[in-house]
Amino acid sequence: VIAELTNGGVDRSGECTGHIDAMISAFESVHD
Repeated sequence: VIAELTNGGVDRSGECTGHIDAMISAFESVHD
């Protein structure tokens, strides 16, 4: 699911696994 949301940006969001807020921030950072 994360891979689909980040379109392959798992490397960045993976660092925040377990931290939803951090994952959301990472997602927003990848998708300006």
